[in-house]
Amino acid sequence: MAKIQCKFCKAELNSRCNKKNSSVKLNKHRVCKDYEVDVPRVTAFVEKKMSTSKPEVMIRPDGWWDRKERRIAKQTVKSEDLSGFETTATAVIPSIQTNLAYPLTGDLSRFIVPEEVLPDE
Repeated sequence: MAKIQCKFCKAELNSRCNKKNSSVKLNKHRVCKDYEVDVPRVTAFVEKKMSTSKPEVMIRPDGWWDRKERRIAKQTVKSEDLSGFETTATAVIPSIQTNLAYPLTGDLSRFIVPEEVLPDE
C-alpha cells in the first residue's frame, strides 16, 4: 500500500477521521486501507499550488564570494567616481578677486551709510 495524506480523504472532517473515529494530522503521510480520494479537495490544492509563483533564483557572480575581489572592485568604482568629480569641480569654481586690505570681507568702500543712521556726537 502507498502512503497517503488525510487531507485528501473523503472521511476526514475538521482533523478527525470519521471511519476510525480518531483525530489525525492532515499533512502526515500514513498507510490507510479506508482511504478514498476526495477529488474536489485535490483539484483545489493543485490549483492553489499552480497559481502561486515561485521566487526567482538569484545566482551570485563568482567574485561575490571572494572578499579581495570585492574590495578591489569597490576601490576602482570609488576612484572612477572621484576622478570624474575632480575634473568637473575644477572647471566649475570661478576665481574670486578680493581686496587684500580687508581679507575677511573684501572691499567695503561700495557701501554708503546714510547720515541719518550715524549716531550723534
